[in-house]
Amino acid sequence: MTENEATEQETPAGLHHVAYACRDINENHRFYEDLVGLELVHTEVTPVGEGFFRHTFYDTGDGTCLAFFDLHGVGEEDKDRTDISTGLGMPLWVNHIAIRSDEARTAAAVKRLHAAGYGTYVLEHGWCRSTYVTDPNGISFEFCVDTPGFVPDRQRALELLDAVPTGTGKTP
Repeated sequence: MTENEATEQETPAGLHHVAYACRDINENHRFYEDLVGLELVHTEVTPVGEGFFRHTFYDTGDGTCLAFFDLHGVGEEDKDRTDISTGLGMPLWVNHIAIRSDEARTAAAVKRLHAAGYGTYVLEHGWCRSTYVTDPNGISFEFCVDTPGFVPDRQRALELLDAVPTGTGKTP
């Protein structure tokens, strides 16, 4: 086994980054760094034909990144169509970004968001408390505080995979 193979095998699998398009790179940066509190850790600027894109990476706190593309003439039809869920005719909350947070970090971010004119709402899920805000791209963003968090139960998860609540008249 080579040294590279040994290093690759020791790296645990997990999310590296998730990437989305953004409408306005400066408003996006203000939202994610100044208001939400994620640090910008990397930016790439790449020419593509006659256009280019910027690719920014924000550390979510554990080395995993939330990334955004700022596109300029690289094949995008409408740079302003970044609203994933509503753009596809679904409720805003379907496709969303959720980061692990705690009460203090969430409260500080909510204070900054409200001062900047963003509205938030909270949902109690029983196993976590979620505070939601819509980002400048029309994407729902969630601060998720475990209370105490869900306990993984693969067997139950598999049992419910095709479940339908009674009384809905729906079938899977």
